[in-house]
Parts: sequence; C-alpha cells; structure tokens
Amino acid sequence: MQLAFALLVAPAHAGEAKLPAPRYALFVGRLLAYDANLLHRAGKSVDVAVLYKSGDAASTTEAEEMTRAMKAIELTTILDLPVKTCSVAVSDEATLEKAVLSRGIDAFLVLGGLEEQTALIKRVSEARKVITLGSTRAQVQAGLSVSVYLEDDKSKILVSLSASRKEGAAFSSDLLRLSEVIP
Repeated sequence: MQLAFALLVAPAHAGEAKLPAPRYALFVGRLLAYDANLLHRAGKSVDVAVLYKSGDAASTTEAEEMTRAMKAIELTTILDLPVKTCSVAVSDEATLEKAVLSRGIDAFLVLGGLEEQTALIKRVSEARKVITLGSTRAQVQAGLSVSVYLEDDKSKILVSLSASRKEGAAFSSDLLRLSEVIP
C-alpha cells in the first residue's frame, strides 16, 4: 500500500461529494505511487502536509479528521518510502514556504476554507515541486493537480496535466486511463 497528498473544499457539482477521510487517505496513497518523479523529489520519506485555514473552526475540524486518517497511512509505504504526515495552518506564503523547506513536504492536502489561498498554494507548490490533490472538480479547475471525489456515488479522478507538470509530477498512463484528464 502507498500514500500521497490532497485538497478539500465544498462540492461544486450536483451529485458531487467528498470521500470519507479514511477512504480518501487510501486513494491518496495509491495515486502518489503513479508519479514516476516522486522518488526523485522525495527524500528518505514521503512527507504529506494537511493544509487548513488558520482560525477557521470548520477547516480545523476537517484537518484533525484528515490528519487522523493520514496517520493510519503512516503504517504503510509509498514506493518503498515511509510516510510522514503533519498539519500546517495556511496564513501566508512565507509561512507555507518555511513549512515546506523545514519539513521536506512532498504533497499538500488542502482543506476547506482555503479557496482564497489557492494562488499562494500554487506558487509554493510549483516553486518547490509539491504535488496538490483536491477533493472537488473545482479545485483542479482552479489550478490544482489532481482531485478525487464522489459523483453519483462513484469515485472519480480528475487530473490537470499542466498543473501536475508544473509541480514536477509525471503520472503514468495507467492512472491517466482511469481518470478524466484536462490539459
């Protein structure tokens, strides 16, 4: 079994919903394994940061739930690398950049309430080659790399090729065949 990264916000499409945190964490692990460049970017472990909005009660609660789900994934590996999870409150670009550099973060799990911070998250993710993963179509349409969500009770994967390339990812054709792909 293996791990990855993610971003979460409110549903934007009719019939669209978030996956439960434990199920989402499993998808995250599996998705990251499809990135041919992960071993080149990661150090001795795959470090995943759960991002949430500082001072936002709903975002903080969601971060606690997702962090617990991701902690269970720490018992596994991704491409034979151990997984480490932390949570980071997003307040500004400098704070996020410092967290990436000090913790060696390879992937972001961005939670609800961060829609206004998408641009700063993208600047850091592209500059530091940190993969972004969302939980709605709208997040990928706003610039994130990958999203996994429920639509009409079916798990869906949406991949932005341009965003993932800017973040240094090279997803295999096996994943792309299972996904809806946008340029």
